[in-house]
Amino acid sequence: MTNNFKLDDRYTNALSYDDVFIIPKYSDISSRKEVDISTKINNKIIKVPIMNANMESIADEYSCSEVRNAGGVAALHRFQDIGSACREYLLVVIQGINKNVESPIFVSIGVNRDSKERAQELYNVGAREFIIDIAHGDSYQMKQMIQWMKANLSECFVMAGNVGTGEAVRHLGLWGADAIKCGIAGGAVCVTKNVTGVVVPMFSCLQDCVIAKNDFEQKFGRELIICADGGVREIGDIAKAVGLGCNIVMSGKMFAGCIEAPGKGRYSGSASSDVQTMYRTDKEYVPTPEGKSIVVDSTGESAGQVVEHIAGGIRSSCSYVGARNIKEFQEKCTFGTRHNKT
Repeated sequence: MTNNFKLDDRYTNALSYDDVFIIPKYSDISSRKEVDISTKINNKIIKVPIMNANMESIADEYSCSEVRNAGGVAALHRFQDIGSACREYLLVVIQGINKNVESPIFVSIGVNRDSKERAQELYNVGAREFIIDIAHGDSYQMKQMIQWMKANLSECFVMAGNVGTGEAVRHLGLWGADAIKCGIAGGAVCVTKNVTGVVVPMFSCLQDCVIAKNDFEQKFGRELIICADGGVREIGDIAKAVGLGCNIVMSGKMFAGCIEAPGKGRYSGSASSDVQTMYRTDKEYVPTPEGKSIVVDSTGESAGQVVEHIAGGIRSSCSYVGARNIKEFQEKCTFGTRHNKT
C-alpha cells in the first residue's frame, strides 16, 4: 500500500499572529508625530497602510469614502450589478475630490462570465486599480484573467488573490500581477479551514510570501506589493504584518462595527451562504459555504476613526523599535515567539 503522507517542512512550526510578538529596542523618538507611516501604491501616496475588506457587508460608497478620506485605501466589493459598481466607484471619486484626496480606489472583479465586461466598464468610467478577488488565486482562471486585463486595459494596476504560499506569489508575479493579496482561511468569518482542511497560519504565510516578493523583485527588477488579508484581530496584528514586510494590510473585522458599514451589524464572509444566495447568478450550483455570517455590535465610530486608531498603533509600534518610517520599521523589526514550536 502506497504511503501518501507528505509533510512540507516549511510549515512544521507554522505561526499565527498570536504566536509572535515584536521585540522593543532602543529608541530616540520623543513623539509618535515624528513617525511617517506613509507608503505608495501605484505611485499614489497612502498615509496609513490599511485597506478595508472588499466585502459586501463592509464596503460601499460611504464606508470606503471614510476610509480613503482618513488616509487608508478604499476597496469596493463585486457583489452587485455592473451599473451599481460603476456608480459606487464614481461616488467615492467625487467624495475624494471634495476632500482633496488622491489615494487609490480599488474596485473588485472575479473570473466568471461577466468579469471582463465588469472590468471594461469600470475602466471606462475611470477605475485603474483592480482586485481580482477569488478564493484560490493560484489557479488557471486567475492566470487567464490577469493576462487578459494586462493585454486589454493598458493602465490597469492589478491586485490578485488570495494566495497562501511564496510559490503562488511567484506565479502571480510572472503572470503580470502588480500586487498580491496573501492569506488563506484566516478571516474571522472564514470557515475554509473547517470545510476543506486548507489553511496556512497567517504569520508564516506572510513570511513565505514576503521572501518570495523580495526574491522576485531582485530577479526581475519589478516591484510587487504584498497585501496581508485575514486574521487581523487587533491593531497589533497590523503592525506585525507591516513589520514583517507587507506593504498594506486588509481587514474586515476592524470595520464591521462602524456606523457606515452597510451590513448594519451583519458581518458576512464573501463565501457565506448569505452572500451566495443574494448575489450568485448560477442558482443551480451553490458550493458548500466557506464563510459564515455573524452579528457584531456597533462601535459607534466611523470608519475614518478606525483608520486613525490604526495609524496611532502603527506609529507607536515604530517608536518602540526606534523607526521613523515604514522602511526603518521593517529593517529594525524583530520577532519572538510565545511558544516553543520546535
